Amino acid sequence: MICRVPHLDETAAAAAAPRVPVRWNVPEIDPATPIVVPGRTPTSGNTTTPASTSSNGGSAVDRLRAAFGAGRRTTTVVEQVTPVTPAEWVLACLRRGPASAQALLDRPDCPVNQSQLYNLLTRLKDRGAVTPPDQRGGPFTITN
Repeated sequence: MICRVPHLDETAAAAAAPRVPVRWNVPEIDPATPIVVPGRTPTSGNTTTPASTSSNGGSAVDRLRAAFGAGRRTTTVVEQVTPVTPAEWVLACLRRGPASAQALLDRPDCPVNQSQLYNLLTRLKDRGAVTPPDQRGGPFTITN
């Protein structure tokens, strides 16, 4: 038995689907606005100059800045230092607070798979860098 489910007829499903008009709540983006990568300053300096406005009352970015308070210009620069090795990543996570192995695996930035993480935690435990949990599934902590 390979499959008892009939194949989906995409054209019939699309014809039966209700049609709902799309209404955007945000003004469309002006393609002439420069793209600014986070962490870098634009080459033209200030992007909210009057020269960057178009004939329809300014670009969408300028209108959004004005709507959400362009005068409150507070920039906080946070330097993100990414750990080089998985061991450094585990130690950096455990410095933030005790965490179980499952909690470390559930993080989206986990650089290793499950068997590699348990192997790594065992090596860190043998080295004396982390304290294992008292019970299975408990949090690992950094040895002081």
